[in-house]
Amino acid sequence: MKFKQNSITKNLERKRKELLKKLIIATVGFGLVFIFGFVMFIKGGEFKFIPFIFLVFIYVFVLYGLKFRVTSSFIGELNKALFDKGGFKNISYERRTKVENLAPNLGKVIANDKFSGEYRGVNFSFCDVRVEFGEIDFKGKVFEASFKKPFKNEIFITNLGLLRAENLTKFEIDNSYINENFILYAKDLQEAMYILTPSLIEKFEALCKGVNDKNLRADILFKNSKLIIVLETKTDFLEPNIFKSINNLNSNELKFEIDKFLKLIEYLNLHTY
Repeated sequence: MKFKQNSITKNLERKRKELLKKLIIATVGFGLVFIFGFVMFIKGGEFKFIPFIFLVFIYVFVLYGLKFRVTSSFIGELNKALFDKGGFKNISYERRTKVENLAPNLGKVIANDKFSGEYRGVNFSFCDVRVEFGEIDFKGKVFEASFKKPFKNEIFITNLGLLRAENLTKFEIDNSYINENFILYAKDLQEAMYILTPSLIEKFEALCKGVNDKNLRADILFKNSKLIIVLETKTDFLEPNIFKSINNLNSNELKFEIDKFLKLIEYLNLHTY
């Protein structure tokens, strides 16, 4: 995928500087208020520790909120610009989001940076997800896409346990890797075999092997005309640093992140069904 680096980079760099300027001005402004409050505490002749701590808390909390909003705005601008040039349509971005179909009592689930759109006629969305303080320690991606090959019942492939599927029957397929590394469930076995073609299973296998054939934990769920994939990558998606300039939008790192999701739809041949 190629980008028009001059125009996109120039606009994004201008946006970054504008947002960074607002953040710095706000930081300095709140810093002066904080210093003034500190001086007033000292001049009062009686240093009150608890009000001072409260003032520090407000200062840190406000600055954190400002930085979060500024960073979120820039992330949205950057990723939207990248996806607009990648053949995607109707791109939308949410900094914070929720994930459906998760198993109960996982722990603290943090989902953010959700992108939704359309690519080659396929509606899709993906986001970063972390699970903390639970039985499952997880950091990765949740990807959803419309699956045009018709099916009525749920099909579940899992070795992770983040997604939820109930009242299904365990079965195996003619693929030793999947059988050894995952548990497969379905309500209608005949329908499951219709959906899980050898070609599709091979692609799931390659996807779950990750980089250098390192096995990744994953859940794959077919439900309500959708394909849902939870993949443990232990990385966040595009999280640019607002304090660093954008010199080369076509860097290998950014291209790799975008291409992974471009290829995911093509890789699963979703647009051919």
